[in-house]
Amino acid sequence: MVGVAAGLITITGSIVSLAGLHERPPVLGEMIAVIQDMRERAPLPEATVEILTPQDALVTTLTAPSDGRVARRLKEGKYRVRVSHPQFMPQVRQIEVSSGERSELRVSLAPRPPRRRDDRVATCAGCAARPGGAGSAPEKTPR
Repeated sequence: MVGVAAGLITITGSIVSLAGLHERPPVLGEMIAVIQDMRERAPLPEATVEILTPQDALVTTLTAPSDGRVARRLKEGKYRVRVSHPQFMPQVRQIEVSSGERSELRVSLAPRPPRRRDDRVATCAGCAARPGGAGSAPEKTPR
């Protein structure tokens, strides 16, 4: 009797395994990125987070909400994460996502340096001094 029961359990287990009815391991992992202002250590809303393959193919683009945190389920593998914001210097980081795991990335963005007024004036003055530069009349060619 015990031998028959053991045989039935073995046969049932084989059928379930072959039919794919058992629980399969997850094929996706999760990437979480926390974006913050480097100076204030505060969340940075409206930051753009681009997830790319190692060959620079765009997988998805996310926008950070008010808590500066974005999450995305991804296939197992290596990714590049490019984080940008109009008022901050962009950063590119690498991350590896494992099946069934959560990978967290913390990114602190530094503010962009302010534009100096004298840089713009010098550039414009240099343009006007060149023939055909900004502010100069177009050259006339004799006929």
